[in-house]
Amino acid sequence: MALIITNVKEKFVKNFKDLANEIHANVEICKSRQGIESELEYTENGYTKEFEKQILQDMQEIEMQRKNGTLKTYNNVKEAFESEGII
Repeated sequence: MALIITNVKEKFVKNFKDLANEIHANVEICKSRQGIESELEYTENGYTKEFEKQILQDMQEIEMQRKNGTLKTYNNVKEAFESEGII
């Protein structure tokens, strides 16, 4: 998830960095809009380029596991949770 905050004072940036550090979040500071705008470009499917690329990679990995017979499948949610030790 990304949070973009524009037009802030330097004092706020320092405080926000401290907060992000406390919750173990990554912070990237862009002083110009150029870096931000490229990240906000959406594909024809309505996703960011980075997100769609990751989803497509995940789909390829799932398909490969399915073909190799190593994909875990379950008949219902209870079976999946029990298998993963959640319940």
